[in-house]
Amino acid sequence: MHQELDYRWATAETGLLPRLNDLQRNGELQFKNRDIGADREQFFLSCSGIDYLLFIEHISESAWIEPIAPKDMEKLQFFYSLLCCDKSE
Repeated sequence: MHQELDYRWATAETGLLPRLNDLQRNGELQFKNRDIGADREQFFLSCSGIDYLLFIEHISESAWIEPIAPKDMEKLQFFYSLLCCDKSE
């Protein structure tokens, strides 16, 4: 199970990366790792003690997040809301 993200937002200069940086700066999430391949990016993140994978696939123009542990599925909607709702606007 995963939560879809808007690919255009995820790849825009003013989209995902600035939002992740803001959340990290505010202490709301921690970057653990980022892997960049020829057609895919993976972010390993932690938010509120839950580990998530964030995927961006450029060939299929898709992006999504999913928890690493299946037992954390109920926390996915909370993380999606945190990631996609900039409270500073």
